[in-house]
Amino acid sequence: MEKEIVLRVRKIPKGAKIAVYPMSSSYGDIFTAFAVSCFGVDAMPIELSEPFQGVLEDFDGSYVYVRTDKYYCLKIDINELKNVVQMG
Repeated sequence: MEKEIVLRVRKIPKGAKIAVYPMSSSYGDIFTAFAVSCFGVDAMPIELSEPFQGVLEDFDGSYVYVRTDKYYCLKIDINELKNVVQMG
C-alpha cells in the first residue's frame, strides 16, 4: 500500500504551484530533509529546514522534482517530506 503523501502527490498535475513541507529538526522531526540539484552529478546537498513554495516538475514515485525561485530544479526524496499541497 502506498503512503498517503505518495497518493496525494500523484494527484497533483505537473506544472502546478505547490507548497512543500520538509522534515525538519527545527520543528521536532528526527532529521532535516535534504535535496540535490536535478541535473548536478556531484552537487552538494541542500538543507530544506523550512517550508517553501515551488512548481511541481515531476514525480517518479520516489523523488519529487520541484522548481523554485532560488533553484532551477530540486530532487527531493518523498520519504523526507511531511506534506506537499497544491496551491490555488
